[in-house]
Amino acid sequence: MLPAVNRAAFDKVGSAVVFRRQYGELFRQPDTLFVIVGTDSGLLPRWIAKQPMGGGSRYLFIEAERLLPIIEGIADEPFSGDGRFLLGRLADWDDLARLAYLDDHAYLGRLKLVPSIGARDGFLSEYREIEHRLRNTIEEVKREVAIQLGNHVFVQRQLENLGDNRLPARCLSGRFAGRDAVLLGGGPSLDAILPWVKAHRERLTVLAVSRIARRLQAEGVEPDLVFAIDPHAVSFDVAKEALRFPPRTTLVCGNHVYPALQGQWPGPVLYCGPRFPWASEAEPDNLRMLGPTVTNLALDIAIEMGFERIVLGGVDFCYDRQGHTHASGSIERQIGVNLAPCSTRVPTNGGWLADTTPAFAQAAEILSRQAARAAARGCQVINPAPGAARMESVIHQPLTEIAPPAGETAATGTLADTLLALDAGEAKDALNAALKELAATRYRLREAEKLCEQAREANRRLHADPGGHDLRFKKRMDRIERRLDGPLGDITGLARQFGLAAFLRLGRPPQDASAEDLEAWGEAYYHIYAESCRAVITLIDRSRERIQARLAELAAEPDLTALADWWKRDGTPGRVRRLRLQRPELFERLDPELQQRLQELETTFEQIIEDQDTRRARLMRQRFDLSQARARLQAVFERRDEEELS
Repeated sequence: MLPAVNRAAFDKVGSAVVFRRQYGELFRQPDTLFVIVGTDSGLLPRWIAKQPMGGGSRYLFIEAERLLPIIEGIADEPFSGDGRFLLGRLADWDDLARLAYLDDHAYLGRLKLVPSIGARDGFLSEYREIEHRLRNTIEEVKREVAIQLGNHVFVQRQLENLGDNRLPARCLSGRFAGRDAVLLGGGPSLDAILPWVKAHRERLTVLAVSRIARRLQAEGVEPDLVFAIDPHAVSFDVAKEALRFPPRTTLVCGNHVYPALQGQWPGPVLYCGPRFPWASEAEPDNLRMLGPTVTNLALDIAIEMGFERIVLGGVDFCYDRQGHTHASGSIERQIGVNLAPCSTRVPTNGGWLADTTPAFAQAAEILSRQAARAAARGCQVINPAPGAARMESVIHQPLTEIAPPAGETAATGTLADTLLALDAGEAKDALNAALKELAATRYRLREAEKLCEQAREANRRLHADPGGHDLRFKKRMDRIERRLDGPLGDITGLARQFGLAAFLRLGRPPQDASAEDLEAWGEAYYHIYAESCRAVITLIDRSRERIQARLAELAAEPDLTALADWWKRDGTPGRVRRLRLQRPELFERLDPELQQRLQELETTFEQIIEDQDTRRARLMRQRFDLSQARARLQAVFERRDEEELS
């Protein structure tokens, strides 16, 4: 063991026990590329090699350059085998990544960056730089792959939300000219601005991200507009309290937001971006959808709404000096500070440097450009927080110097009433237009699916000829490909997104493939293609079912018994509350049995919101790691930051 790397880390119980405690069965995951920072004096690769390893997995160790000759001398055994173990320095990253098939693993979502014990402890300062550069590189690879894969979860949510994506956010344009707004995010500075918001509430339009709903409710602040964008189920855990806001609060969301939030919202819902995941003449004019964070989306919409001044609160994009990433009341704050060393730092409005993440830094850069566009339109973007990241074109001004104009009145109620009336007038037309569009697209996907099955048959017939010379079937397959790529190309491109991982695993047939191999490859290719078409058809059918349920809710005398069954199956028990709030007359004379069923749905809805042992909470608790404190302290000590060290 090298004292400079691990010191006394393994003295008490030995390295094997420490590795078991730290990594458990992590390295048993199959078909995964593990990029590991450091080798723990050569002990870690030896330990992994003795454990049951995941089939198809590879282990790429990046060692500090000055230690590499030593490690090569004492840990050569795992690295001289079948190529599953690779060892090198950061300077040779491109060659090592190619040898480890990094791109293939990234496309399959099987790429993990893992610090060794020595890298986590950080006694050797080089490890922090290696981990930082690798983390940024791997995140960039993952972002590029996500773009290429099309992230089919976004398309899936877009289809699921067609029944609720009825009012384009474009209807907000210019509605708030000359007014002041405050935009509230979840960063640490939210705590400081809330008293100011409460003091001036009647003269402000309050915009808030959905994740701070519980905190706002505890403070007695009802926002005018709430923003949400995340398509993943775990996002619902931090946003679900927003469903308790009254119907006068409007939800503005991305077209791919998680459906359980949008579908159970009690008031008006506006969506951003295109309604359909394909080009359509039925596509309404709408505002674009900006990311990467919900705060960036909210600011873009606020600028379009015509505000004269937008004050930011909780929009920090960096950690506070204690290491907190979020405001009081959040699950992140309850679990504890971020103890991991950060090599990404940004200047703050107060003049000091603060830790942040690459994603936050990117969001801050984008917000700077948004603020510049706002200034060109005569809108000031102001951030009073001294601890927030300093952003170009964002004015830093203390709260004491910011006062909303006298006589300004908040937008609560008026906007919601207008939007609810607008939705009521256009809902049926929007829903029927969506059904028509889905039917047409489904027909084209079925045509593509049938063509794939015909291609499979032609492929079998082609190779049934021992000489492989029956060109009739080769020409038939060529015609099918031209049809799939030509007239049906827009919709088959969407289908291929859903099968892209399978297509990547299949790869291309080798140049020296036998006739049997070519037949098997063609069979697999068109099977994946047909399955991808069927996957989108299934989503379309589910979307049509949800739209039919929304139309049933709009009926003069809706069948509440049938709707109750649907809401339960759909996992949206909050729809009963939404309907009761918007059409209370329907609930005045119900038989006792139906009343009980509807009450059970509302009780289920409340239990979902009350539950705090969520997936998100469990995930955050798993990520909290006290072992990183030592590396954090050492990093702070090395840069002689006495205030943070204290």
